Amino acid sequence: MGSSIPNQSKIPRTLKSGELEDFLGQFDSYNKISVKDIDALTAVLSDLPTTKITSTSHVVKTKEKMDVIYLEDIINQYQSLLKNSPTEEEKWQQFFQSHTWTLTHLFPYEVILSKGKAYVGGKTFENDEGRIVDFLFETGFKDNFALLRGKTEPQLSRSKHTSEPWRQEQISLHSPSPG
Repeated sequence: MGSSIPNQSKIPRTLKSGELEDFLGQFDSYNKISVKDIDALTAVLSDLPTTKITSTSHVVKTKEKMDVIYLEDIINQYQSLLKNSPTEEEKWQQFFQSHTWTLTHLFPYEVILSKGKAYVGGKTFENDEGRIVDFLFETGFKDNFALLRGKTEPQLSRSKHTSEPWRQEQISLHSPSPG
């Protein structure tokens, strides 16, 4: 298994047991390592034979740290969209398409994203007025789907203060109840 660490001036040799630990033990802090340093560490771990990973606790601790970094990154992306692009529906569509697991928590049952921007019918004989839903989820039940449409802030505000539907093409599954 060859190393994927990019370096043209490598001297062919095998790292001996304890050498990496001795080298890393010389440092008190890793706060100033670069992206290239992290890439090199990632390459070492990627090239490491799985038989060398003997402690599950090491893997779990590393995964927990990576999960925190991942969640912080998603939160930062979300906050940036909220601040800079609160009304740009396409950007929100892309964000949630990339992080569909965040939407799956909206449902009381397990769902899997089937398609983003899914056509769900409604066309006339002239091939007009088709309906698109932002996200189409499949549930664990046979032929059962969950449809999800997103609203941007202006759409929410308009629907709160008027009796108009937030989207003019909204279709009701049943007649409005009297009362």
